[in-house]
Amino acid sequence: MDDPPIQPAHDNQWDAENPSSPKAPDRVSAYAVSESEIYISWRDRSGNEDGFKIFESIEDEHGRHPIILLESDIESYTVLNRQPFTDYIYYIESFNNSGSSIQLPVSASTRHAPPDAPDSLTISNIGQGSITIEWQDNSLIEDYFDLEEAKNIPVNFYPKVTVPTDCTRTIIDSLVSNTLNWYRIASRNSYGVSNYSEAVSVRID
Repeated sequence: MDDPPIQPAHDNQWDAENPSSPKAPDRVSAYAVSESEIYISWRDRSGNEDGFKIFESIEDEHGRHPIILLESDIESYTVLNRQPFTDYIYYIESFNNSGSSIQLPVSASTRHAPPDAPDSLTISNIGQGSITIEWQDNSLIEDYFDLEEAKNIPVNFYPKVTVPTDCTRTIIDSLVSNTLNWYRIASRNSYGVSNYSEAVSVRID
């Protein structure tokens, strides 16, 4: 017989002679980190679960389907690759060999979320104090892009230019010669800012 898990802070403890299904988690919450990612968290109230199951459904549609099976003692999970402008319902349950807890629902929507981050930042047409910067737009809901610049090393970035939504190219001119410039970009809307792209550098001769 396996030794009982050490979970002194939980409500029901492992009992080899009287096994029981685990208590349901509580304090369940969920929110959209971006238009494609939803963060779910809960409190583990059981000392005898083998793990947690998360199910998903889309509001206004029937049925729910499992999306992940997690190990015991985990209290959060980020759901990736969701659709923008969509309302989701998640159900979290704990389980062991004796059964499963009740499923606790929680809602989250990607309708009101920060945009996904742009990436693939590149620099071309370098010369005479001017460069062209291009990137990939991965969002459907950004209001604009913030392009930032840093000198010599990729720290202490400051705003360089604001670029309109759906634009993936801008020209920077009047650059000082004999300097090393770093650039990064993020997308923004009224709900927040995305992560920044990986920074890229260019030397202005």
